[in-house]
This record gives sequence, C-alpha cells and structure tokens, in this order.
Amino acid sequence: MPGTDPVPPSVNPKEQRTVLLALNAAPDLQRATKCRLGSDPVSWTGSPPPGGLKELARRCQVPVSHLKTARRLLGSAGQIATAEEKRAERLGARIVTLGDEEYPESLHQLPLPPPVLYLRGRLPPGPSLAMVGSRACSPYGREAAHFFASHLARGGVPVVSGFARGIDQTSHKGALEPSRGRTVAVLGCGLDVPYPRGTRDLADRIGDRGALVTEFPLGTPPRKRNFPTRNRIIAALAEGGTLVVEAAPRSGSLITARHALELGREIYALPGRIFDEKSLGTNALLRDGATPALHPVDILRSLGVA
Repeated sequence: MPGTDPVPPSVNPKEQRTVLLALNAAPDLQRATKCRLGSDPVSWTGSPPPGGLKELARRCQVPVSHLKTARRLLGSAGQIATAEEKRAERLGARIVTLGDEEYPESLHQLPLPPPVLYLRGRLPPGPSLAMVGSRACSPYGREAAHFFASHLARGGVPVVSGFARGIDQTSHKGALEPSRGRTVAVLGCGLDVPYPRGTRDLADRIGDRGALVTEFPLGTPPRKRNFPTRNRIIAALAEGGTLVVEAAPRSGSLITARHALELGREIYALPGRIFDEKSLGTNALLRDGATPALHPVDILRSLGVA
C-alpha cells in the first residue's frame, strides 16, 4: 500500500557485517541508535511483530523514525558497505565489526559498544593505561605527561589517549620515545580527516607503532559532540585504568574518568596546585578516592609489570 514502510529482507548472521557498515555510515542516525540496532541487527529486520514498527522500536529502544530509516538502508547496504571497505583500504586501514575476532573484548563491557571500528595499525596486547588531560596544559602538566608515558611504555604498558593537542599528544609522543613503546590514539572524527591539523607525522608514527582507532565513519568531521562519545572507548580500551594529568572542573577528561569508574577500572590523578584551574579536576578526583600518581613505577607495580 502507498505510504507504508516496505518490509526489508531479513538479515542472517553472515550478512551482519554488511548491515553494520551501512548502519554506521548513515549520516542521519544518532550514535545511540546505531549502537542499539547494531548490537543485534537480526532482531529489527524482516517482518515486524504483531504490534508493528512501534512495538519493534520499543523493543529496540529507538525512535520509530530511526527504525524506519535503518530498515530503508537494507536495500542499499551492500553498496554502502563495499564503498566503505574500499575507502578504508585506500587509507591502509581496515574495518572491524561486532562479532569479528579482532573486535576488542574490552569494548563489550560498554553499555553501548560501537558496532564498527576503523583501525589503522594494530592494537597492542596486554593491559594498557589511558592518559588524558587538558588541551591547554601547563608546562608542569606537559612535563609530567611525557615522564609518565615514556616510563610506562618502557615498562611495556601501552598508552591510550585521544590525540588532542596538549596532554593527549604529549602522552602519545612520550610513549613513542622508547623503541618498544606502543600507543593507541582514539579519534573523534573519521580516520581520513586530518585533525588536529599539522599532526600527520605523529599519526603515521602511531599507526606504525600502535593504532589509530575511531567508531566514526570516513569523512566525519570533528564535531564537538563526538569527543565525549569517543572518551568511553578510551576508558574501555585501557584495562589498566586511567590517569588524569590535568583537568579543569568541567573537563572532558573527567568524562573519561567517569566511564572508567563505571567499568570498574582504576583511576589515577596527578596532584596539582590548589590555585591552578587545571588542577581543580584532578585534585577533586583525589579527594573522591582516586590513586595519587606520584611516580610511574607505582602504576607499573599495580599492573604487575614492575
């Protein structure tokens, strides 16, 4: 009948990767919808239950309009997925989806694990530590971040961060200082988007010695809302915990710390001056029970590698 939602073909498990790639690449679907529908694509394809699409949307915990958009994608899913695969291949990257053997086990612990990951490089094995902090960091914060990252990497602990200027990039660089150092950069944009500008050489080094990771489809610009979303992946990948180097009271780094706490991970915080705005967030974490980051060897011992 005119105006009714066409019934798409049901998706079998072998077609799951194709559907996930198309779903993740949809520009007009919210990230939460992509994650909820991506967790079980078989459940929302094919004929709807007796209650219709409204009942199906309720079960999937997504708006009906979003469910209709996702179902309409199924007819062109193969073309969309093929195009994404080819674009990733040209970048020297690959795409990993839920259900793939390479999908990080730690991400399954998230309430809404990303259905798709774009990867350049290889995720290093073993427990890693997240290091996050202010973009406009102080000289003290920069020095401390480099000191901790280089010593942790020398001790065999990979460093995970968000590739932003300031503490993040300093942590990546510190982790790359030892010859065997490994680091992982989690991006808030598409893997093919040069952001921050002027960091291509650092990105190449990370890709050679660790991995660049993002859940956002190719071509996604670095929108402000992407970065809090990205932070949950930083926290989840870092099974050894999260070290907050510098953070103002409303810093995004505290979002990463909150995600880590929700996952039952250890929180470390660098003590700072009580008069310094960038230390108010970290000092508050210490007041609330975070472990003081006094020396890298303490963290290495807690991880059982020193």
